[in-house]
Order: sequence, then C-alpha cells, then structure tokens
Amino acid sequence: MTPGDFEWLYKRRKKIAHEKKLKADKKRKWLRKIKPKQQKVKYNKIELEHLKVQKLSYRRFLQSNYWRMVKKIILKRDSNSCIICGKTENLEIHHSTYKNHKNEHLHLEDLSTLCHAHHHEWHCTIEMKGI
Repeated sequence: MTPGDFEWLYKRRKKIAHEKKLKADKKRKWLRKIKPKQQKVKYNKIELEHLKVQKLSYRRFLQSNYWRMVKKIILKRDSNSCIICGKTENLEIHHSTYKNHKNEHLHLEDLSTLCHAHHHEWHCTIEMKGI
C-alpha cells in the first residue's frame, strides 16, 4: 500500500467521527427542547385523570388513578410518615375539608398524611365533637 491509501482512510475515519459528533449534538439539543414538554405531560396526565373522576362515587374515587397520583404526591411531601407521630406504616391521606373534593391536585394544602390510628381518632373524636 502507498502512503496515499492511508491518508484517504485517515480522512474517512475523521469525517465519520465528525458526523457522529454532529448527530450526538443534534440529539442533545432535541432532548433539551423536549424535556419541558415531558414535565408538562405529567401534569396533563393528572388533569386527564381528574376529568374521569368527576362523576364517580367516593368509594370509586378512592380507587381511581387520579387519587393514586395525588396520594403519591402528598406522601412524598410528608416524607412518607404520619405528621403527628412519625409512623411510616398504615398511612392514610386526610382531607381537612371536602370543599375542594375532586380538585385535590389544585389544593394540596387541604390534604395531610396520618397513620390509621390518628386518622380514626380525628374522625371519631375530634370531628364528632365539632372541635
């Protein structure tokens, strides 16, 4: 082989490497553009589920994907523990008011994480007495 053959091969490999780099850069730019849209899709998912629950009974509502999404957000916010005693088992989400029922994703401040014992205590003693 002559030195000219190697020069051609070297230039070809350099050109391929450059094309790969351009493709990778183009892909990175595309991903940067699409990432905010993906975050918006998550919000749209909860909005779509929100529309589905409007005519459900309360029991069906608690079994819906919408409620599962909202519950997951509240549990994460409250560090997966009861806000009174800190227990991490038998957790339930408590509505401080039902004024915003079925619009929970817009009023997360109305919800809190309680263990079963404190949730039961709230509804059986505090709420019944009207405190």
